[in-house]
Amino acid sequence: MTDLFNYHPRLSHEVSVGNRPLGGEQPLRIQSMTTAVTTDTEACVKQCIAIFDAGADYVFSDLKNSGSSPLSFETVYEKAKDADIWLIKYNMPEDKTYRDLKNDYAPYAGFRAFRERWVYGCNTGRVPYYEETPFHPEWLLEDLIKIFHPDVAKAEGGRYFRKLAD
Repeated sequence: MTDLFNYHPRLSHEVSVGNRPLGGEQPLRIQSMTTAVTTDTEACVKQCIAIFDAGADYVFSDLKNSGSSPLSFETVYEKAKDADIWLIKYNMPEDKTYRDLKNDYAPYAGFRAFRERWVYGCNTGRVPYYEETPFHPEWLLEDLIKIFHPDVAKAEGGRYFRKLAD
């Protein structure tokens, strides 16, 4: 059996963005939005804990407020432009592609995760994300481990998140 807690991230050079080191032996840094109702602090915190439990660093973990935080694109870009992985949730009849994401807002193409094709989407119109994750957080954690540690969990796709197609 594969040990999901002994892994090695993709090799990269360490750089600093402001006072935050990225790459090298640093933890993975991801951009994600919580999908819980923004007034449900407990559910939002549980989703962030799942990200940490899967071995990643949430780039917005330093925000002091609970629930949703209205941030300008420029603020998000400055904090998350070098994130290794970008997780998105959306509701569409078909799965989102990189072309769709760029058509939504062209500056999204500037994110490192977009350029290097490490964007994963959860199409909540096609998978029961909201219905299942409150009762089975372990299923979400399994998805996150597969995404954050592909060298350890060698499965293509997950229950909720899939790599965006070109």
